[in-house]
Amino acid sequence: MPAQPNAELTQVGLTEKEVQHTLGVVKVRDVDYADLYFESCLSESVM
Repeated sequence: MPAQPNAELTQVGLTEKEVQHTLGVVKVRDVDYADLYFESCLSESVM
């Protein structure tokens, strides 16, 4: 049975596979650790 999608990633249009791929890209020589930071902004207005 496939894993359930991550709700936080789904909200911003990402999949866990895409995040894992991105972290895999930074697995290069001389890189010990890598972090991904996500920022989201929601704005509402009443006219």
